[in-house]
Amino acid sequence: MMYLGHFSFDQRPPKRGGPWHGLFTLVAEAGSVAAALEKFDALIHDLAAKHDLFNDIDEIYLDSCVELAAVPKKGLLSYVTLREGEDVGGISAALLGASRTHARSYSWGMPPEDDGESRTLEPFVQLSAPAPAAAPTKRRAAKSAKAAKTAKGAKPRSKR
Repeated sequence: MMYLGHFSFDQRPPKRGGPWHGLFTLVAEAGSVAAALEKFDALIHDLAAKHDLFNDIDEIYLDSCVELAAVPKKGLLSYVTLREGEDVGGISAALLGASRTHARSYSWGMPPEDDGESRTLEPFVQLSAPAPAAAPTKRRAAKSAKAAKTAKGAKPRSKR
């Protein structure tokens, strides 16, 4: 069985000033929920020993453990959390400590280079209603073609 562990934590890093709040998801294959939780515990301790991501964190909370017997053909929403207030930015990482033989990470709308520069995110999905009965323009057609080409040619993010 496949298990997804969704976790949260609060952090008070002295070098960054005020408090930070973080969320992360772990994935494990196990024969039971108890075995998956043991793997999550070991993985968190291993990541904390090898990376500074969990420095200045005292407690990590398990928000949800999802057991996946199968994934529907259309996919599924594993977990969502909403936070009040504007997103003021932050730090993110994908597949920390994972080998490329096990997993690859892809980004949307950002170059695959990891140069440490901040970037403006591009929406993956636009849910707002389009203008009524607008005929396709060359600009929209060009943007759609560019988006399709970008998605087909998406490159994995480089490992940190």
